[in-house]
Amino acid sequence: ALEMAARAAVAERTEALFRRAGALREGHFLLKSGRHSERYLEKFLLLQDPAVTSELCAFWAAAARGADGRPLVDVVAGPTTGGIVLAFETARQLGVRGIFAEEVRAPITILADGTPALILDAAALV
Repeated sequence: ALEMAARAAVAERTEALFRRAGALREGHFLLKSGRHSERYLEKFLLLQDPAVTSELCAFWAAAARGADGRPLVDVVAGPTTGGIVLAFETARQLGVRGIFAEEVRAPITILADGTPALILDAAALV
């Protein structure tokens, strides 16, 4: 029950941060998928506000720490479009390396050399 309450608090705070950054748009939107929505997240507006970006990255950094507080990963990676800032700030908070890649596919993975990695991109914001 506590974990659910914590997740709900993070979700509520995340929505507040999107609103603060002007990134939560309301109206009528035709999405790339062809579906319609009354809300749209303009994720890149978040990256213009360092305080908002830092707070959101703190959520990922917290999730990437073990019970002892140590990072579960050795590197955080993000794609060149929208993910470099997220990866850098999350890595900074974890005290690990931050890198970028042309393509990412998973939220947590192992790099080719066996390094445990947290992979972030702008889609992680939604």
